[in-house]
Amino acid sequence: MDTKELLEENEAIMLADHDQANDDNFNGQASSIRLFDKLTLEDLTNLKERFKSTKSGCLSKKDLQNIFSEICPNLFDEEEFHCFYLKLNFKQTGKADWDEFLTYLMMEFEEKAKTTTKVPELVELPIVTPVKFIKSFHRHPIIRMTYCPTLDTDRKFNYQNGRYLTCSKDGFINYWNLDMVNEKTCYAKLPQSKMAANARVLDMVCMPDVNVVGVCSILRDLRFYDTAARKFELRVLVTDITWPITCLNYAFSQNIDEDSKLIMGDTAGSVFIMVFNSRERGPFTQKPGIDVTSMKFEAIVKDFQMLQFVHIHSDSVCQVQLNATNTFFSCATTPEASLLLCDVTRVRKPYVFNVPGLGVSCFAYDEDTHLLVTGGGDGLLRLWNPYVPQKNSGTCKKHDAKVCAITIQNDHHLIYSISKDRCLKVWDSRTKRCIRILTVSKDSTIIAWEPFIGRCLFTINHAHTRMELGESKDLPITTAEFDPSKVLLITGSNDGSMKVRVVDIHWISNRILVMTWRHILEFVYPEGTIVGKTWETKHTDDLTACAVCHPHAFVTATFNAQLIFWRLETGQSLKGFVVVDPEKGEK
Repeated sequence: MDTKELLEENEAIMLADHDQANDDNFNGQASSIRLFDKLTLEDLTNLKERFKSTKSGCLSKKDLQNIFSEICPNLFDEEEFHCFYLKLNFKQTGKADWDEFLTYLMMEFEEKAKTTTKVPELVELPIVTPVKFIKSFHRHPIIRMTYCPTLDTDRKFNYQNGRYLTCSKDGFINYWNLDMVNEKTCYAKLPQSKMAANARVLDMVCMPDVNVVGVCSILRDLRFYDTAARKFELRVLVTDITWPITCLNYAFSQNIDEDSKLIMGDTAGSVFIMVFNSRERGPFTQKPGIDVTSMKFEAIVKDFQMLQFVHIHSDSVCQVQLNATNTFFSCATTPEASLLLCDVTRVRKPYVFNVPGLGVSCFAYDEDTHLLVTGGGDGLLRLWNPYVPQKNSGTCKKHDAKVCAITIQNDHHLIYSISKDRCLKVWDSRTKRCIRILTVSKDSTIIAWEPFIGRCLFTINHAHTRMELGESKDLPITTAEFDPSKVLLITGSNDGSMKVRVVDIHWISNRILVMTWRHILEFVYPEGTIVGKTWETKHTDDLTACAVCHPHAFVTATFNAQLIFWRLETGQSLKGFVVVDPEKGEK
């Protein structure tokens, strides 16, 4: 079906549904003038005949204004009609045809369909404190942040007595108190004889019942550090693992007689579970006279209880989690066996979850409500019953990038998810609706919001980029301005074609004024072409601000308190003042 047929089909649908749509309201909320709400079926038919009656099938601005004066008098004032016509004839050809008018109505109808969504009742925001930026004291990206509780004598713990640990890919681990104040920094280093240039750490795990912190690295090793009495000393080094371990998880019981379990996933899609008694400390028992116990992975498998689930995924394991029911979850970014729920004893068959496309990159499971939430590269959050893997029970739409982590807060029926573009979203697990969005981003992103219901309408990523060493890097957007019709948006970054920072932008009729630190640039676009020129430099320091008094004047201010007035039409400087001494003027 070509564009013409598609427009005619949508025209028929809109004309048929117009009377019913005309009765819908937006719960009394103020909105801009919508022709779809004002025009009747007879008016639309009349307008179509007027368009078709002309030889070219087009109407000029004046002709269309006269028609609207006849059909709907007092619908527009002069400024409102001018803005409407610019939106209608965004190509600025001077005349609009019926197809353009129909497209405008279709856009109105789509906008109304979005905004007529019932506004949810106001609830208490899940995050009430403002976002606080904390210096991480890491030189490289943080690959894991976890809470390490302090156990009581009866092995109980709570979230009011413990520390947070952050680990970066270079092996540095920072300890933080509950107020997120850095207490100390430790380095998960290798013995001198094992030092390597590329020893990137892939994950970290805390084992509070035995006072051990473990890390795995790309060198196919496991390192366990003794943290008792505020120490951080390497005790056990496991080498020669067949494939690098990518993720770790640990579970222990309040009953000291029950076994603790350390679960590991590797790049070959296998899962290993090391089982030991925390009273005996398993492989973490320090031997007299030996500071570091070094052993091969084969010895661990032979001398200790190691459960092996080999190649249960066809790609690297992204996340593993042990459950109280003697089961575990593991996931991978593959369309088949994307997520597995396996019985540790192998008595029951595993539950296999298949997620088409990019599989599962992360998940969260609440054992009290049996709520399972998965996230993947498509940005979708899928809700599951863990014992019904055939079909998910709900979907939360959606992130604009890969979902990196998910957390469930069952007390308030909340789901927290964060994506690779540093966007945190809070969802209501009952309604599957997003109730809060927090963006912590310095990249080149433009986000459009629906102001009444707080919903993100669309996102434009990577608006400004620069190539560095063959890699595309985002640049921050420093300014943005709409054209008079509010249809087109121009943005500026700190790296333009002249490699200077854009301070401000003004869009005036058919001209764009761009103010940088040192220059005022003017771009004129008559008949589809763009012509640029630089205004004469009159200021003696960096420009910091500007303002337009349409249609005659333009004023700029500099860092050294200099104020310069310009003739907007010609770009000629009129007069300059020094703010600290306004009586002293310059011609």
